[in-house]
Amino acid sequence: MTDMHYKYLVALSDSTFAEDLEALLNEKASDGWELFMLHEVDNRMGKTQYNCIFYKLDDDMASDSGENVEVSDITDFKKRIEKIYQTKDTHKDYIELQKRITNLQKEISSTKEMLDTSEQEKERKELNSQIEEKLNELKDLNLEMAKISDSFKFYNRIKSDKITIYLSDELTRMAENDNDENLIAKIIHYRQDLTDKQGFVIPNIRYTDDLNLEPYQYKIHIREVPAASGFVYPGHRMFFKGQNNLTRKPRNAISALHPLYLFDVFWLKEEQTKDFWEEGLSPSDLIATHLAYTCIKHSNELLDYKDINNYLDIARKNNFELVENLIPEIISPGDLRYIIACLIREMVPVKDINFIFERIMDLYNYTSEKEILLEKLRITMKRQISYSRSDENNQIEVILVDPELDKYLKDNIIIPEHSNPFLNLSKEETEQLMNTTAGMIESTGSRIEHTAILCSNSVRQPLFFLFEEFIPGIAVLSHEEIDNEIEMSEIGTLSRKKLLTRRSKKR
Repeated sequence: MTDMHYKYLVALSDSTFAEDLEALLNEKASDGWELFMLHEVDNRMGKTQYNCIFYKLDDDMASDSGENVEVSDITDFKKRIEKIYQTKDTHKDYIELQKRITNLQKEISSTKEMLDTSEQEKERKELNSQIEEKLNELKDLNLEMAKISDSFKFYNRIKSDKITIYLSDELTRMAENDNDENLIAKIIHYRQDLTDKQGFVIPNIRYTDDLNLEPYQYKIHIREVPAASGFVYPGHRMFFKGQNNLTRKPRNAISALHPLYLFDVFWLKEEQTKDFWEEGLSPSDLIATHLAYTCIKHSNELLDYKDINNYLDIARKNNFELVENLIPEIISPGDLRYIIACLIREMVPVKDINFIFERIMDLYNYTSEKEILLEKLRITMKRQISYSRSDENNQIEVILVDPELDKYLKDNIIIPEHSNPFLNLSKEETEQLMNTTAGMIESTGSRIEHTAILCSNSVRQPLFFLFEEFIPGIAVLSHEEIDNEIEMSEIGTLSRKKLLTRRSKKR
């Protein structure tokens, strides 16, 4: 088997449009290039771009013997490319330098001993020259060691990725350009859609493999901490139980749980679904959907002050005086970041950022507390909130929280000093609340994205935080946040009696 030589190139693509990336990938594929690595980075102009690294066999270095050359491994090639992006191990470099310095000092000592015993002028001259050369080399090594141990160098190691998607070995091909299920292009589409509809820009994403994952598993890390995971199956489509009349597991189907909603789903091979009237969800669609929801849920971690400045710059173009009066005289950048992150977390559109800033200006005379300001701001945005949650018929299906339960929840709110308020309910009460709600949604066939829990303004936020963990995507709205032009269709009522019944049974 003959060793192969590879060559590589780096190409750039604007990350704003999925079509640009697809065009680049297709162009390189037609020339025989394979995509090895893709990074989304900020360029010098502050815009985002994709750095794409491609590789292919170097025909000029191939065997001249005429025999077929077998490709065995590209590990060495990968290691060379990965060195570009890997952080150097300062400790190992320091130890290596120490060894080189020690060996050089021994060589100098040995050469000096030879010089002391030498009597020939020519030989002494050569030894002196060697010593001088080694001393200069020793000086360079000591300077290099000083650079390595400089504290400023360690600051360069302090960096992290906001979002990382890890793929198991079976899923890595989903990120390659010659795959119909191109994960990167699909995620770009979802990111654009979220920006257009909600005004929330998902930050740059790093894609990588992880040999420690289970087969067909993916993981999403937010700021290098695990945030979500799931399983998908390339060449298959995912269907909910009951979809396309699938009431039980079809033959050869893969049974699984939906990573977001944790109910039963089936994965069927694509050739089995050709006659279905519904396409089902592709693996890339599921990962992209899961990513979008995870980013929304963790918007408080992802949204930084650079993002706030971007929103401010957008507003300045339309109303410069508004922004200048708003920050920092009316509201601090920190409080503004909190408010926008909370709106995004509950999928309230922030696209009309000028309107939001204007309402904050109007409301700030009444309160300076960010939590109260947020709730009052939501009421002024009731049209935006209502229409973003309604269906094509301007209708929202609601589950009412009756007054007695509402008061009980209010009495059980805990407000920590430096974190969000939460409901102090027992495990049994929480389970009953969630199971009852889920049962109402399932029995009526309601769509979660058009369903809302309706309660008082005082319990709305902590109740949302509770539901967020169990029924992702459902809205929790106060009565004041429903616009008069929106039609409400009541599908059930949550009462304290049901919670107390369950609690008394447990006792």
